[in-house]
Amino acid sequence: MLTDPYFYLVSVPAVLLYGIAKGGFGGAIAMVSVPMMALVMSPTQAAAILLPILVVMDAVVVKTYWGHFDRRALRILLPGALCGVALGYLSAESMSEDWMRVLIGIVALVFGANFLLSRSAAAHKPHNRVSAAFFGGLAGFTSFSIHAGGPPLTVYLLPRGLAPLLFAGTAGMFFAVVNAVKLLPYYLLGQFSGDNLLYSLALVPLAPLGVWIGRFLVERTEPRLYYGIISAFLVLVGLRLLWLGASGVLASPAVTMQAESVLNAIQGVHRMNIVELAPGVGASEQIDPRDMPAIAAAGYKVVLNNRPDGEVPGQPGSAEIAAAAAAHGLEYRYLPVTAMNFPGAALADVAAAFDGDGPVLAYCRSGTRSTNLWVVSRPAGERADARERARQLGYDLSMADRLLAGH
Repeated sequence: MLTDPYFYLVSVPAVLLYGIAKGGFGGAIAMVSVPMMALVMSPTQAAAILLPILVVMDAVVVKTYWGHFDRRALRILLPGALCGVALGYLSAESMSEDWMRVLIGIVALVFGANFLLSRSAAAHKPHNRVSAAFFGGLAGFTSFSIHAGGPPLTVYLLPRGLAPLLFAGTAGMFFAVVNAVKLLPYYLLGQFSGDNLLYSLALVPLAPLGVWIGRFLVERTEPRLYYGIISAFLVLVGLRLLWLGASGVLASPAVTMQAESVLNAIQGVHRMNIVELAPGVGASEQIDPRDMPAIAAAGYKVVLNNRPDGEVPGQPGSAEIAAAAAAHGLEYRYLPVTAMNFPGAALADVAAAFDGDGPVLAYCRSGTRSTNLWVVSRPAGERADARERARQLGYDLSMADRLLAGH
């Protein structure tokens, strides 16, 4: 990819825009960087390449804005942010990225539009510990999960009426700490690889240039115009997040399954929902022992459980499912996995769980973990087609992307 001109065509402006935002100008404009780079690579790989560059940018921001930041704001925002990062790491699989985009999109759109219409950013509202804990935590959580920490932080800082330099410096110091804290959990989740770090190295000289351009623009922009620009970008990013999130939610088979489950519960009917990933491979949400006759009738020979026991109260246990499968002549395999230990076993063992001995039905809470496992277990020559099939079905492949980006 280093010899591909398209890589530089999109990556150079993406890194410069991120640097300008890091330098304090445009704020949420940084949100366009990952989508730009995703034109030539996966979004997860783009985020992994950007993170080391962001750390360099943060170092430049700290040097550039040292002494120009609101100490009280950082004291009350950062504890919540660190808790948010920890929560993002611990819930990396159980939280829906699309629903988070919808949530942050609505918050950014409402607050950004309010500031544009009323210019309430000039109200100089005092700091509030409860509000700071909430928006700081939300910024840390969404920064870790979907690289969208800017809108929640902006929503908190805008009403404080800080001078442009103080606003930019405070945001810069905040994310310098957050991004440094994110390094270890990102490493544990397999975000870094030799190739990705090489791409980062090729782009890192742009980091200080972008930050310096941002600082230059901040120093020469009148406060009212500066806040108008920040609010406008907050609205635009809110619209984009809302669109991406809503599109993902509506396309997700997990949502369809859940909606059908709710309808079935209202009607007092139990129905299983199976999504065909490929001939002989199906994925499903949590199944019930009562589903075994239908699974056998559908031609499946193997039931593969990818959900650890005890995730939620009332969840059918592995032993219960295994007994029901055996009673109907089905082979039962147990390969539990979470986002933190994905893929949970050697890829050869995962592939063996999906291959051989007849058609396989894999299940977890929503089918997402099972689908990610199926994608990463495919031979290298089949993986691209498997990934495309899963994306067409609307599955979130962030776990698979993180693992494959490290290989």
